[in-house]
Amino acid sequence: MRIMILGAGYVGTTMAGCLLKDGHSVSLIDPDPEKIDTLKSGKSPIYEPGLNELLSFGLAKNKLSVDHNFDLTLEDQDTIIVCVGTPSNEDGTLNLSYIIDVSVQVANAINSINEVGKPKLIIYRSTLEPNTINDLIIPIYEKIVGKIGIKYEIAFNPEFLRESSAIEDYFSPPKIVIGERIPGVTNNLNGLYSNIESPVFNVDYSTAEIAKMIDNTWHGLKVSFANEIGRLTQALNISTQDVINIFLSDKKLNISSYYLRPGNPFGGSCLPKDIKSINSIIENSKIDAPVISSILASNYSHIEYFISLIQEKLLLIEDPKIIFLGITFKSNSDDLRESPYLIIASKLIKLGFKIKIFDNDLDINSMSSSNLKYLSQYLNNFNNHFIEGPLDNCKLNNFDLILYAKNYHEMIANISNSKIIKLNSIE
Repeated sequence: MRIMILGAGYVGTTMAGCLLKDGHSVSLIDPDPEKIDTLKSGKSPIYEPGLNELLSFGLAKNKLSVDHNFDLTLEDQDTIIVCVGTPSNEDGTLNLSYIIDVSVQVANAINSINEVGKPKLIIYRSTLEPNTINDLIIPIYEKIVGKIGIKYEIAFNPEFLRESSAIEDYFSPPKIVIGERIPGVTNNLNGLYSNIESPVFNVDYSTAEIAKMIDNTWHGLKVSFANEIGRLTQALNISTQDVINIFLSDKKLNISSYYLRPGNPFGGSCLPKDIKSINSIIENSKIDAPVISSILASNYSHIEYFISLIQEKLLLIEDPKIIFLGITFKSNSDDLRESPYLIIASKLIKLGFKIKIFDNDLDINSMSSSNLKYLSQYLNNFNNHFIEGPLDNCKLNNFDLILYAKNYHEMIANISNSKIIKLNSIE
């Protein structure tokens, strides 16, 4: 393919080298004359192992052209890739001035083409906040060129390149994310990654825009968590490396997808207790550990999130009837200790709502003393709130809102989604 890359920064220059290695013809454009002079000499303006060789190869084979002139001519280009910078403003938002300037120039260049044939594919790889493509970029093109899908198509394809291993990451990515107007409309970016084996996610623009931000936030969270554990273990004169080696050896729960699906707040006998305990150790050791110290507050915020969601759902219903499908802290357990659902139920009652509870994991006539204590603590006259099953659709349809906390799929199979709030997942 004939590909034009706009922006010879880290992402643009690295991608140019990788595309040259794949046999494509690349035009690399950047307004900085120093960068262009460096590129013309066969060297990269940024250091990345192996990149100079790829650029020199492209120049020698007449596959690479470089220019600082943004007076774009796009007739002969199959794809335009935008890699200009989006630096941070003082308030943390992204500075989109370069994105706006380049988008206007590309739109004008496309508008000047009389016969386009198939739509020109414009791929944005710069970091963008969610809704930037929909709310800012597409309106620029539609104002200058006309409706998307006729003379041009726009995609967002975030990069997941690490400095010092970017070329390897390009050819062996953990995933390929493609934000599109319609899933599949770019044909996986017209075969750009046809030689690369990796999971491909065809999603809407906003999902693609936030995907990289979530990845990097998670990476930052991991580093911060590990460093806080390091400070804590050092303060306690415990071997940091022994502790971390034990932690990392658990590929079932610790280093896995477990607990990473957005859904219910945590509860039960272990997590709250141990987190409270480690927070007290942190405080007594006079260690600054803001990530660990914020966990319980974050969990409580999630409980409040669901309560607000429930209140909003019932805003226009007079004297609503509510049922919880599940009240213990997880499925296949009768443990009520620190159950977030019990806390939510208690708060709803205090707000004046009438609730009923169904949970076939819990026998209120033969409860343990700890369960009895928790029920009595959170629900006065708790016997009045529990109902026995089985519950059919007719019984459930008598309720205005079903709070779905456990996997009772068959019970809600024919219930309108408008009556259901899932407390165990966010979809």
